[in-house]
Amino acid sequence: MPFARNPDVPQDEAARKAASIEPTLHVVRVDTADGRPLGVWSNFAIHETSFGDENLLFSGDNAGFTERIVERAIERDAASRGAPATGEVVNVWTNSAEGDVSPNGDPDLPGDDIGDPPVGPTARASQDTPKDPFQYVASSFGKAHLAGGRVARGVLRAWEDAGARMQGSIALDSRRVFLRFDGTPSEGEPVGPVAVLGAGIVRDGFCAPADDFAGPGQGRKFPGLAGAGLVPDTGPVSVWRIGSLGLAAFASEITTQMGRRIGDAVRSATGGGLDRVAIVGLTDAYQSYTSTPEEYDACYYEGSFTLWGRRQGPRMRDLAAALGGALFGGPPPPSADEPEEPLLPQVPFVAPQPTPGAGAVVAEPEPVVARFDRANFRWRGGNPQVDAPRGETLVALQRRGDGGGFATVATDDAFEDTVERDDQNVWTERFQFDECSPEGVYRFRATGRADQGSGPAPYEVTSRAFRVEPLTTLAADPPVVAGTRVSVRALYPDPGKEALLALPRRVRTGHVTLEVRAPGRAAERVRAVPDGAGTFSATVPAGATASVVEVRDRCGNTGR
Repeated sequence: MPFARNPDVPQDEAARKAASIEPTLHVVRVDTADGRPLGVWSNFAIHETSFGDENLLFSGDNAGFTERIVERAIERDAASRGAPATGEVVNVWTNSAEGDVSPNGDPDLPGDDIGDPPVGPTARASQDTPKDPFQYVASSFGKAHLAGGRVARGVLRAWEDAGARMQGSIALDSRRVFLRFDGTPSEGEPVGPVAVLGAGIVRDGFCAPADDFAGPGQGRKFPGLAGAGLVPDTGPVSVWRIGSLGLAAFASEITTQMGRRIGDAVRSATGGGLDRVAIVGLTDAYQSYTSTPEEYDACYYEGSFTLWGRRQGPRMRDLAAALGGALFGGPPPPSADEPEEPLLPQVPFVAPQPTPGAGAVVAEPEPVVARFDRANFRWRGGNPQVDAPRGETLVALQRRGDGGGFATVATDDAFEDTVERDDQNVWTERFQFDECSPEGVYRFRATGRADQGSGPAPYEVTSRAFRVEPLTTLAADPPVVAGTRVSVRALYPDPGKEALLALPRRVRTGHVTLEVRAPGRAAERVRAVPDGAGTFSATVPAGATASVVEVRDRCGNTGR
């Protein structure tokens, strides 16, 4: 493991494993003067790659889940306090030193209501329970949902804590320069003047037979691809001050330990002006990875993607430290010239082909959709040059109210849905319902744009109404009686590998009704209650046997 090669990490295996990730999550909360939420900035080290390369849809991945979960929770909290937000709350999400940090989207930390974490004391409940393969559906969507929900819980806890320390005025300042990898050395060693991608991306540990085999400053890297233009050789580096918090921003995926070294150097250079420094990675441009020199020498993935050699990280560290010092009166470091925006080739305009069938229904939703299932709607749209207007809602999910009218309850901006267009201009909308989706009558309404022969114009198409009903297929395991306690577990149905959310498998709410028979007694009904981890239990007479009559969760789903 490249991380273990760093001399400044713990030598004890358990401690080293704990240090191999950066658990700190930074949050800056912004409210109006009268206490209404405006937004929140959050920063955490995580690869936003819960989806694999089989996913060809545009997606915010686990970061998109985090943002939307946080925004919804803060808006709900504000409304419950009688101080609703004046507009949409925005979670400005940034990444930290995540170069060697994978997302945790595995179903090993259950916690109820992963999609809508509470704000308040219940948000602090421990999620540490033993692994259980029946905790959550672990599709790629489910993994993104789980990873995003876990980070969201941390953001919301920090956001709530920040409410007790709000300030009307706070010191803000920044310094920015452009760093060009032009061969300028760091600590007496050259930094590669030419970007080189190492062969270690194909096979871990694939090193060259001699130092600088791939060029100056490249150490033992065996070249896989080299030359100008792999990524920009000039990128921005900035250091910000928000009160006593510093932010060091780079256009790179920095590994955990290199991030710590940069943060320590920046903090030290401020002479006590900053209490802590957060790394903000992948900002304003993209320049691949940055590992420590020791990690680089291992010729693994992260080091092979550190394009300008083993001293690239120290070069970035020293520049950031100089910027930190400049925030507090030190001399500013020199800056390379800001690169010019590349001139994009002029593409001749081609008028969109008319689509006279736009707005026609291709396939309606099923008349009845059970919770845990997906409603599907297909319609013929317009040419992609004009359809799905940017910044506007394409598809709305609407629910019928008590007065008979339909109101929008979700849009294609939700993470419960996917929208796809095929090469015949047919759109397919899929919406995933969870275990507590309100039952009732729903429909889809699509609002697009198409040229049906008279020039581009709006079109609307509405699906037939369909009903969402509770589940009736919850299934309980055989009850187990031990002494005077009976226990039983229950499962939701398997929604399949196409589930768009982290749907729970274990039933953890509601109750299980049991028929209990004890020697010499008439049969009686007993209600078993949950312990939060998926086990329902009750007290029974010694020697009793039990059978399941009904399982019912808090949302009215049933089974036996």
